[in-house]
Amino acid sequence: MAAGRVKVVILGHSFIRRLRDFVFATPDFYNLRLYPSHFSVEFRARGGLTIRQLANCSSLINFVDQDVCFLQIGSNDLCDASLPVKDIANAITSFASFLIITGKVKIVIIGQVLFRSSQVTDPWYNDRVTELNVLLESLCINSDTKLKFWHHHGFWSDPSMSHLSPDGVHLQNPRENARPMQKYAQSIKSAILHCARTFMLR
Repeated sequence: MAAGRVKVVILGHSFIRRLRDFVFATPDFYNLRLYPSHFSVEFRARGGLTIRQLANCSSLINFVDQDVCFLQIGSNDLCDASLPVKDIANAITSFASFLIITGKVKIVIIGQVLFRSSQVTDPWYNDRVTELNVLLESLCINSDTKLKFWHHHGFWSDPSMSHLSPDGVHLQNPRENARPMQKYAQSIKSAILHCARTFMLR
């Protein structure tokens, strides 16, 4: 059981950067709606990140002694058709295990990669998303370290993908429709609470 507050770092590409901006601009979502007396939440993000770039970005991963890391990565890697999906999955889980083994964090939660609109991406992209998510979940289940794969519920039943912004990639701008970002924030909050309870961080 961790002493004091559970220390959380939310790490990744533009989805996390946009989530950070939303949380900072929305008082109701301060600290991701987690009790500040129990949890401290830090965001570290940069748009366009691939897993290799993240692993080599010391300014993003120079944290130590965190309890939980929520990691959202992989969607930009999938754009490169020359990269086998299996290699992307292995790179993500290897990086997550590295964070644990080196004492940067106790638990890493790997977030499910979301589909992009077929109008703005290659026809094979979403097939690669599905393959990556299946591989990541399997690798987390079979890992020797504390890795958890997290499903983002609520983004899969609408074939029109109305939760996406006009760019077909990111969630809708919260100033126009806050619901998708609220749902995404709630998903990550639920992941953190689940792992805090499961691994008895508190």
